[in-house]
Amino acid sequence: MHTRRYERKLFLESIIPGEDLRSVRDFKTLRFPTRTSVFLIGPPARCAVHRHLIERNRVFDGPVTEIAEAKAINQLGPVGALEIFRRRAEG
Repeated sequence: MHTRRYERKLFLESIIPGEDLRSVRDFKTLRFPTRTSVFLIGPPARCAVHRHLIERNRVFDGPVTEIAEAKAINQLGPVGALEIFRRRAEG
């Protein structure tokens, strides 16, 4: 097959959301909530593919938020840990 490197990479990255969506379709069957927000974390192109598949298949009722900036992704762990500690202190 005569393809360019970036075409092969895009193809492989497109397989990931396809498999993810296949498992997400079972949410209703397994009685997982579908009236929820969705956060897509990763490279912009991968987030765009996931968003397209989620919106096309109408899996979730909530908003879809993309976090693609490297600095924002790096802050997710510390910010999440601080939020957990804050909620424990309140509870």
